[in-house]
Amino acid sequence: MEGRLADMSVQGSSSRQTPVSRLYERMVLRRPILAVVAGIAVSIFFGLSLENFKLDASTESIVLENDPDLRYYNETRKLFGSDDYLIAMLTPTGDLFEEKTLENLRVLRDELQALENVGTVTSILSVPLFQSPPIPIFQLGTGYKTLDAEGVDVEMARAELTESPLYRDHLISVDGETTALQINFRPDPADFTALFDRRTALRDREGSEDGLTTAEARELDEVTAEYHSRRAVAIELRNNDIETIREILAGHGELGEIHMGGVPMIVADIIRYVRDDIVNFSLGVIAFVLVMLAIIFREIRWVVLPTLTSVLTVLIVVGYLSRVDWRMTIVTSNLTSLLLIICIAMSIHVVVRFREIYAGNPLMDTRNLMLETVRHVAVPCLYTSLTTMVGFGSLIVSQIRPVMDFGLMMMIGLSVGYVMCFVFLPAALVLLPRGDVPPYKLAQLTTRSPMEIFARFTHRRGRTVLVCVLLAALVAGVGITRLEVENRFIDYFHESTPIYEGMTLVDERLGGTTPLEVVIAAEGDAYWKKLENIENLREIHEWLEEQPETGKVISPVTLLRILEKINAPNPVNQLLLNAAVLMLPNDIKTEVLKPYVTEDFSQVRIAMRVRESSANLRRQALLDRIDSYFNDQYPVSDAAEGDSDAPSPPVARTTGMFVLYNNMLQSLIDSQVATIAMVFGAIWLMFTILFRSLLMATIAIIPNMLPVLLVLGTLGWLGIPLDMMTVMIAAITLGIAVDNTIHYIHRFKEEFPKDRDYIAAMYRCHNSIGRAIYYTSITIVAGFSILVFSHFIPTVYFGLFTGLAMVAALLAAVTLLPWLLITVKPLGPSEEPD
Repeated sequence: MEGRLADMSVQGSSSRQTPVSRLYERMVLRRPILAVVAGIAVSIFFGLSLENFKLDASTESIVLENDPDLRYYNETRKLFGSDDYLIAMLTPTGDLFEEKTLENLRVLRDELQALENVGTVTSILSVPLFQSPPIPIFQLGTGYKTLDAEGVDVEMARAELTESPLYRDHLISVDGETTALQINFRPDPADFTALFDRRTALRDREGSEDGLTTAEARELDEVTAEYHSRRAVAIELRNNDIETIREILAGHGELGEIHMGGVPMIVADIIRYVRDDIVNFSLGVIAFVLVMLAIIFREIRWVVLPTLTSVLTVLIVVGYLSRVDWRMTIVTSNLTSLLLIICIAMSIHVVVRFREIYAGNPLMDTRNLMLETVRHVAVPCLYTSLTTMVGFGSLIVSQIRPVMDFGLMMMIGLSVGYVMCFVFLPAALVLLPRGDVPPYKLAQLTTRSPMEIFARFTHRRGRTVLVCVLLAALVAGVGITRLEVENRFIDYFHESTPIYEGMTLVDERLGGTTPLEVVIAAEGDAYWKKLENIENLREIHEWLEEQPETGKVISPVTLLRILEKINAPNPVNQLLLNAAVLMLPNDIKTEVLKPYVTEDFSQVRIAMRVRESSANLRRQALLDRIDSYFNDQYPVSDAAEGDSDAPSPPVARTTGMFVLYNNMLQSLIDSQVATIAMVFGAIWLMFTILFRSLLMATIAIIPNMLPVLLVLGTLGWLGIPLDMMTVMIAAITLGIAVDNTIHYIHRFKEEFPKDRDYIAAMYRCHNSIGRAIYYTSITIVAGFSILVFSHFIPTVYFGLFTGLAMVAALLAAVTLLPWLLITVKPLGPSEEPD
């Protein structure tokens, strides 16, 4: 009798097969060893490339792609030199100007200077002293001394350094207790710079009306590939240099309190934290998932196989990225954790449906059980994968290269994950013995679901569901209006981290962290060599110093102030200024003149550093204030507009990493709107195709708005600004949250025709697919929760708020969605009993 029932089950299954399912059965389920071996072999092939895995630690990873200000920034670097430097800060245990301390400082300086890729190390030891003792202006070229020289009056040097317009708040604190060594890296080789320029020129031509010729397009591909290869080597060298410098500083810990600062160090430390997070959180997610699956299924096969499927998927994807040298960045570092979580969720749907079919067909063999499982879940899982890919694909419109890369990488990962979940996992299950399950356990697979509580609540308190949803949406909407993008580098780190302490110290004692510059271009040669124009520049310089966000400000005015102190009490005239410029030796010009004015004196650069630890830092407000000031300072006169021979007023433009980073931040709001609009539109279209009903597509999209509104509203109410990480939460949330909707509606359409009773169909769905939705949701939330242990605050927010969004998505899927189905009745009138 049992054999006849099994045969009938097999025949019923076979009669419903399509050509695709027959092909699938023949290639996967009837050849499970081949499928399993192929999955493992592919994983090993790509996994062997993991030794080439690298992270991109360049500043290009935190700026907008094709930003015009980036091009201008690179042009100014050619004119005024690189701003690629580190700051080593020392607060000695004793007096800074004791001979023993100065000698130890020389040893440290010399060790740093000996590094191959370090160009110069600027410190209080080697800078010129013009008033220790005082020398006349006409002896500037030969009469000065340094702390390295013998016979220097140390107390006079202390006074000069702490009062110097150039050195104070730059190389030494005002109180003389903290000093800095500015470690300047060698500029990029000329051929590398030429390669970058050629790539830029070809990209510009590509975007023009004429476009590129076939030969130029080929050249652009070749130049881009070579540039990326060279840049990768340069990044690796720079990271090694920073680590070596860190080791050298640690070896001199007996001198006192030592910290590092500077943008290269910030980027390198972020990457270091991210690299640790990738390893630790990937292992952590696997551990969490193993525990969750053990609690949920309580059977070894259902714990090991889904986890193994997800791990192999990650090996293939990360191995592929390593093989093609597609480097991860700060943003894409969550790829492994996210891919593990999503693949586990997809595997859970397969496992739950398999167990459910087994409960209804206990005599069916494993191969046919799996065939039935795939027949029921392959299509909805395909659509959930596609909608999730749409969510990640929408990140491409952000124009932020790391965010765009993250979207593309996840699309590749989801494709691989789907294949592994429906090839490797089913084949592995077919190879295992089916096992016998007691009848009472079989019954539990389709009854006593914890989701039945929500079914009863939705049935009896439907209006309460609606009121709660509307109230939550209203509160979230108000919170969204409070969203902002202003944030500080320092807020990315815990207060106990060395990078936080170093940034605080350099802000408080040495003039600020982030470089901000103003370049003023004037018509005519030697414009900025004239004393009257330098005097006009003094007003600008002083105004910039008065801004609460700025720290140290250096410009040609700084040189004028030095000359005034040397020549006091007599004023500096044009003759003395010209003589001083001529007599300054090249090594001093390199410090006080060349970085701030071009050779023809037509452009001048005002370099300042912004205090990142300032509680009132508002990047855009500061830049707007500066632009407004310069518009008032250099208005275009009516005479100049009407007379082509009249000289135009100088033109000022802000630049520097401060500007580039702010541009990226300001783009986040537009990016958020664009990505959400694209995701909603694309998913609504996919719903329409999947459900073949505009009404059903609209019903399906409504519950998915709630988690997006809640997460953005919560960010707004808590005052947490958008950044490169949090800006992705809404699109990712929507892409993942729709999985619940697709699975629920797909199952509802199967259950409703049985008795055309919306209420009964809801209860059956909650006790079947609701169980899988519950399991996948708590697994996803548990997986994301581990990210809160990161040292990198944006990663903490990413994990915390994505987890929150998943909880909201679960609640919406098991309350609001069924209430809409029951109320709107998109499948036609019901035949519910009275």
